[in-house]
Amino acid sequence: MNRNHFESNQRYFTICIYTVFVILAACIIFRVIFHWDETAAVIRHFLSSMSGFLVGILIAFIVNPLVNVIHEKVVLRMWSVKKGRRSRMLAIALAYVVVLGLTAVCLVYIIPQLISSLSELSGKIPAMYTAFSNWLWKLSEEFTILNDGVIRTFIDQMSPKIMELSTSLASKLIPWMYEASVAVIQWLITIVIAVVVSVYLLSDKQLIFRTIKRISYAFLPKQRVDSMIVVVKNCNDIFTGYVTAQALDALIVGVLCFLLMSLLRLPYALLISVIVGLTNMIPYFGPYIGAVPGICILAALKFKYGLIFAVMIFVLQQFDGLILAPRILGDSTGLRPILILFAITLGGAYFGVFGLFLGVPVVAVLQYLLNLFIDRRMARKREGLR
Repeated sequence: MNRNHFESNQRYFTICIYTVFVILAACIIFRVIFHWDETAAVIRHFLSSMSGFLVGILIAFIVNPLVNVIHEKVVLRMWSVKKGRRSRMLAIALAYVVVLGLTAVCLVYIIPQLISSLSELSGKIPAMYTAFSNWLWKLSEEFTILNDGVIRTFIDQMSPKIMELSTSLASKLIPWMYEASVAVIQWLITIVIAVVVSVYLLSDKQLIFRTIKRISYAFLPKQRVDSMIVVVKNCNDIFTGYVTAQALDALIVGVLCFLLMSLLRLPYALLISVIVGLTNMIPYFGPYIGAVPGICILAALKFKYGLIFAVMIFVLQQFDGLILAPRILGDSTGLRPILILFAITLGGAYFGVFGLFLGVPVVAVLQYLLNLFIDRRMARKREGLR
């Protein structure tokens, strides 16, 4: 036997490949952690360069449920179009007509009214503060226990801050609108690119999935790829189902709030309804976060307005919590209340407003993955005991 002849060994070759990848991963992690400023700069540059593509992925992710509904309910069932690429493209076109129509309505009607309401409200801040301080004085006269200098100190401390806030809002409103206009133009360019990218992603969704599946089957066992597909689909259903249902619930609550405020002839109905609708997407705390600004604004104008709005929003939130939300949301996340509070707290602390909105579905997905991992580990242990 020739001892100089090289013989390949698949086992040692696999070990060497894994060792190289582990060393490479360790070097990358070391570089990322100990040169974080450079890493953050690279990440920011990448996100800035790919913003159009990334926003396009986000738009495609948001519009995809609407495309599926239109494709199934309208194009295939109502119009009896044969299922295929043509029916899919027709559904995508109808979905974008709906989305762009709603966006146009917001830009033409809602946003100008919101800006007008904010501008008008900033000019009324001094008068509202005067009315509020007078109400506090009357309250201190009625309840002598409060008349010990606390109210006077409060008013003396708050008066310059309120005046500064009013002046700041009035002086910065026009520059802010100019900066916002420039930002909107820049974003319009990004959005145009993003819309084109999202249309291609939605139209080629099946082709992209087939390509990813082919690549996965080429490098991984078929059984593992099949299980991964099921897991990814379930994660997508959990996340998308919650976000879609929560957005629908918030939209209905916002519209109902606007209609009720209009019927009750309360001022700033659109502005306050938008606040109530948006904050209603935050579980548990959202209704209270949205109600407080409205109560403060209306009570400062007239105490009667604030009282009427408080009663109205209490009834509306009871309707939402007891009737509307259970029908729309159901048990879409499967999270216990303590985990929902944990998701809101952690998401808001680290990711701000987006964390408040998306913390719950993200934790729901993580809980699903953790439960799946534990179930598989327990199943392997039971097999080992046999």
